[in-house]
Amino acid sequence: DFDSYIGYEGETTDNIKLGKLVDIDDSTSNVLFVFEKEGGDTILIPHCDEFLIEVDNVKKILVFNLPEGLVELNEKNEK
Repeated sequence: DFDSYIGYEGETTDNIKLGKLVDIDDSTSNVLFVFEKEGGDTILIPHCDEFLIEVDNVKKILVFNLPEGLVELNEKNEK
């Protein structure tokens, strides 16, 4: 159940901070992790077993191995 990850911090294997997981959007067939950065911007990361590579329940961190450009694509859509 992904809801148990709400409040976890997200980061990539390249140490890019995704922000805090604030919601799980399961309104479509593609589940999305909704991260909120400190400035209020949101980043949407699709759930995919190949993307989510580590869950640290002690530090409350989700580590993603994302395709190149996915984070930047989100940032362009915010502007």
